[in-house]
Amino acid sequence: MRKQLFSLAIVCMTAACGAVEDDAAPALGSVTQPLTTNVNTRLDALPSPVAMHAVVVGVDGTTYANEWSRLTALNYKPVSLTGAVLPDGSTRFSSVFHKEAAENDFVSNRGLTEADYSAKNLDLKNQGFRPVDVVGRSTSSGMRYDAVWVRSSATAVSSINLSLTQLTQQNQILQVYGITPVRLHGYRNASGTTVYSGVWVQNSADFRLILDQNGTNYGTQFDQVTGAGYRCIDIAVYPVGNEVRYTGIFVKDATITSAFAVRGMTQAAFETRRQQHANENYVLVDAEYYSTSTTSLVPRYAGVWIRRSNTSVLSNRNLDDASAPAAARTAIASLRTQSAGFPGSLGYVIEDLSNGNWLGFRINEPFYMASVSKVMIAAAVLNQVESGALTYTQTVNYTNQDILDTGDLPNAAGNSTLATSLNLMLDQSSTNATDRLVNLVTPQVVNRYLEDSGIVDVGEVTSICELDRRIMAAQNACVWTVPCWEFERWLRNRTVPTTTASANCLTPLTRNNATDYAAYYSTLANSATPLQFARLWRRLLHANIVTSVSSGRILGALAISNSGTESAGLVGPTYFTGLADKSGGKFGVEAYVGVGFNGGLPTGTAQYAISVFTEGWAPGSTEAVVEGQINQVLVAALNYLRAVR
Repeated sequence: MRKQLFSLAIVCMTAACGAVEDDAAPALGSVTQPLTTNVNTRLDALPSPVAMHAVVVGVDGTTYANEWSRLTALNYKPVSLTGAVLPDGSTRFSSVFHKEAAENDFVSNRGLTEADYSAKNLDLKNQGFRPVDVVGRSTSSGMRYDAVWVRSSATAVSSINLSLTQLTQQNQILQVYGITPVRLHGYRNASGTTVYSGVWVQNSADFRLILDQNGTNYGTQFDQVTGAGYRCIDIAVYPVGNEVRYTGIFVKDATITSAFAVRGMTQAAFETRRQQHANENYVLVDAEYYSTSTTSLVPRYAGVWIRRSNTSVLSNRNLDDASAPAAARTAIASLRTQSAGFPGSLGYVIEDLSNGNWLGFRINEPFYMASVSKVMIAAAVLNQVESGALTYTQTVNYTNQDILDTGDLPNAAGNSTLATSLNLMLDQSSTNATDRLVNLVTPQVVNRYLEDSGIVDVGEVTSICELDRRIMAAQNACVWTVPCWEFERWLRNRTVPTTTASANCLTPLTRNNATDYAAYYSTLANSATPLQFARLWRRLLHANIVTSVSSGRILGALAISNSGTESAGLVGPTYFTGLADKSGGKFGVEAYVGVGFNGGLPTGTAQYAISVFTEGWAPGSTEAVVEGQINQVLVAALNYLRAVR
């Protein structure tokens, strides 16, 4: 019956297909759980180092305030601050922002007087907050201080306006108690003397400092410290007299597998490195904007990136257990070969839902989700149904401007229903239905829902038109002036723009420009970690973030028709008899997610949850080849998990 409904949807090309939902999404009634699974929480107990990050660097106060508001609304928190007073008297602000589940309740203030800062610091300490960063700057109204605090039980100390001697002494004293520096700054006070601020946290880290050195000496000591195995985590650049000085904090941390700390970059060089390192899954931890001259403006940038990457296949089980069944040993050898030899970046988590055993690879690194993000969008929409803001059967009107891709359903203006729109988005990956639903609930509601549901390791989720415009805007910002329907039809259907202004904007642009896509992927919008998506499956199956009825509707839509090469040979007597899955692709990207189950929906038994992501394909790789490689990874992983049941 499902395949018949799928065929019906394909030929319904002249209206909004309002009747398709009647049987396409199973009515679950009072079912308490859409599929039976075990309640193991091994995945939830795994650590999740920071994966999602953003930066604002070298901007004026207004731009900084706007970006701060935008990023904090997306659940990012500032983790480093700089207010650089430049030789021309202007101030430029910089901050790095991180998303993380732990220590995410923060307070940030800019422009505090010394008295206000001291009072605020004491008040927040009494409320259970610790300082994250604090920096001073001289203004026409006197000294002002910018600071961030986070709710945390960790012991921490912050200081402002220290002399170099006082700073040195404080480092020595606090080190005795296992309290080590995490942020240091130099800045000029109102009289022009350089003073220092910093934050120290009790963590007993093995650290080294390069303190207050000129460029030449800093470079020499940097090579010595990093040669001894220490990684830079913080850099400060500031004037002392007529000289630019540098201070760096370095730690020896086995979880940091590689790092880059670069200074003296132009804006273009910084942006090139930012994109490159983000696409290599490094996390930006500090950024500075400064002038290399104390008398004239010669702007430069500094940045620090770290990577915590494990390129081994991971599991809750001992994968080298010589007593494991022969089939398991053969399967894990194959999986390791497939994972290490993938021509690009590969990440996955595959979980046996009957017992909680799992296999993973690069589980905490961000990957672009492509169309599999529609599972998250569907959950957010159905949450609005549960709250009463929407109804499942309500009418959804599509205007001509809502038809972004004439090859997708609905392909003409008219009325549909919310249920039909959800099924078209999930089953057929309809661009038209996706953006109509995102705009119906608003992107802000989608992202707030994910945050409130504990879905943290995911970048900003946007409409398809928004993300496509961001990609093409790298060539010409005029795309923001072209209506979405006209822009998307030009992009997807190669339709000639209807207005001269739109034609003048779009015609010179190049579709599928690799550089533009790489730049967009580096922003981490519409990205997630494999571990986060695996946890999403758990929460959907256990009805933790939507009701069982809503979870069943999502699985029902995903089970209407299965993806292609990725799922070849999976459905049958060997692994599972049914599959609710979703694939997604973009330039150099392929993602595949799903839940395999035995029995029917909604009363079957969940067997395996699949979350596989790829990007950065090697030259010559094609979608068909990558889909086949994903299938080989899945077969090896499922063979192992089945063998150790």
